[in-house]
Amino acid sequence: MYSLSKHSIATAKAQGWERLVNGLLLRAAEEAGFDLLLTTDGNMRYQQNLSSRAIAVLVLTESTKWT
Repeated sequence: MYSLSKHSIATAKAQGWERLVNGLLLRAAEEAGFDLLLTTDGNMRYQQNLSSRAIAVLVLTESTKWT
């Protein structure tokens, strides 16, 4: 089983970013030093130019349920 225990993990809500969307969220995460943004927003790649971003974006399937 894989583990993320060696990584720092935070939710947008825990960071106070729950109202930020797309470009603003990406900018905040980059400025905070995050390397990866996990999202279920499958449209982000169409709404943002991700090629100029320093942060990686991983889109999970839309059926993902957050608990």
